[in-house]
Amino acid sequence: MAVNLNPPFKLRIESLGAESGTYRRRSKRLKTKKIQRRFRIKIRHAALGLMFVAGLFVGVQQGLMVLMRWDRLDIDRIEVACRKPELRAAAARYLEHQIFGNLLFLDIDRVRGALEAHPWIKSVRVRKHFPSTLRIEISERIPAALLGGPGLVLVDREGVELAPTPSRRGWDLPLFVDSGSFQRERQARLDLAWDLLAEIRPQDRAAIDTVDVSCLSNVAVKRRDFPAWLYLGKDRFAEKMENFRSERDYLAARSSLEYVDLCRADRIIFGPVTASGAPFPGPERR
Repeated sequence: MAVNLNPPFKLRIESLGAESGTYRRRSKRLKTKKIQRRFRIKIRHAALGLMFVAGLFVGVQQGLMVLMRWDRLDIDRIEVACRKPELRAAAARYLEHQIFGNLLFLDIDRVRGALEAHPWIKSVRVRKHFPSTLRIEISERIPAALLGGPGLVLVDREGVELAPTPSRRGWDLPLFVDSGSFQRERQARLDLAWDLLAEIRPQDRAAIDTVDVSCLSNVAVKRRDFPAWLYLGKDRFAEKMENFRSERDYLAARSSLEYVDLCRADRIIFGPVTASGAPFPGPERR
């Protein structure tokens, strides 16, 4: 039943003698909605907003100009941290010829890229220390092997060529060789050599003199404490090196061995050195 809660005055007079109506209040409190006035943007409002934005840009520009001309922000100290003195000196020589100017506007990527172009530098961290100090931390590359070819070249674990060297003297590092001088499938051959060194025991790793990766399916190694070449296949290097150690006394008693084939897990094949031009005898199996 519809009930008019606010009738006109005339209806109120006529209904004085009528029976009073029954009203029911709701259990929940009704929320009243305020009438919101619409804000109309006028020309003066747009003009004030435009003036505010323009003033903000002008203020930022003037602040930057003040900072650029502030001599207290000019770089007057460069600190280079590096464990290798020669590399630290090379970086210092490069930096002393650069004009850096204001520290706030220094291009860190340019400085980092120029230093990382050096073959012995692996990574560079450049930090600004206000008001006028530049700190540079250099992580150097560490030689991990010698790469054979037309000449000897020092390489790190990632295969990056660091510097040529006239001889192996002074470098207690394994020599990686390839019959094709690493012109084909260079990274695959290096990965095979690194996998071998990573898998075998540290004692065996220290005894490795030369790693021949001419054949990707059969890597050969020469130990410093054994005269013959050891053929290890392309996997399970630790197991095969363990087989060599178990039979080492027997193999050492053989005279003038040229190679020891350890590719098969159930047998060891070896052959003696033959005279030049003589037919190579069949390998002895054990």
